[in-house]
Parts: sequence; C-alpha cells; structure tokens
Amino acid sequence: MDQSDLLRFVTGALGRLQIRHYVTGSIASGIYGEPRFTNDIDIVADVQDHHAGGLLNAFPADRFSSQPTTTAGCTTGIRSPATSHVP
Repeated sequence: MDQSDLLRFVTGALGRLQIRHYVTGSIASGIYGEPRFTNDIDIVADVQDHHAGGLLNAFPADRFSSQPTTTAGCTTGIRSPATSHVP
C-alpha cells in the first residue's frame, strides 16, 4: 500500500466511524505550503472510548502495529498513540 492509498484507507475508516480528524504534518504542508518529504502521515483524531471496537476492526493487528497510549510529560491531557502500517 503506497502512502496515498494508506491515507485514503485511514481517513476513510475514521470517516466511517464518525471520528473527527484532520491531516497535518508534511502532507498538509505539501498541500497548503512548502512541500516536505518525511514519508509519514500525521493525523489528529478525536478518538473517544466508544470508538475502540470499531478501530480494532478497522486496523487489524496482522496489518497494523500499535503502541500503547501515553500521557507522560503531557500537560494538555492529549494522548498520542502511534500506529504503523505493516506492509
């Protein structure tokens, strides 16, 4: 899956689950400003507890690798889990 396919897959899954989200980082910079090529996709999503089951189904463990959520050193209460695509 190339980066544009992955972006469509992820934003499509978030949309189907009605999770508010936006794309940021190098992809947004490339569209709205100066292109940067970092070979990653940055998405901010308003994930709530009730989304957990849908997310697990949308991003199966055999195709995606997730790291646990952490709030260490975070004063805003924003959690930042990391999920990676496994080709």
